[in-house]
Amino acid sequence: MRPALFMRYSGVLFLSLLVMVSFSASWLTPFAADAVSCAPFATPDAHHWLGCNDAGQDLWSRLLHGSRISLYTGLSVALLATLLATLVAVFSGYRNG
Repeated sequence: MRPALFMRYSGVLFLSLLVMVSFSASWLTPFAADAVSCAPFATPDAHHWLGCNDAGQDLWSRLLHGSRISLYTGLSVALLATLLATLVAVFSGYRNG
């Protein structure tokens, strides 16, 4: 039985959505990531969807702006690991194992 099309490409769809959201974070967030916009430890409301941290910064804004850094770090590490593994494999093949 063949898996559904959505199940086959769900990882690609999720990663694409994550990339789009992280790169459009400045348009999707109502506050700057480091701006003090409410009282410390404020509960979630209509303006602050996830509430506020101990410094009075909006958690939703910090989450979206931080996703760009996390995504960049993860992709950089994956690219570096792939490059290093390719070099080791080429050297190993050249030296006959």
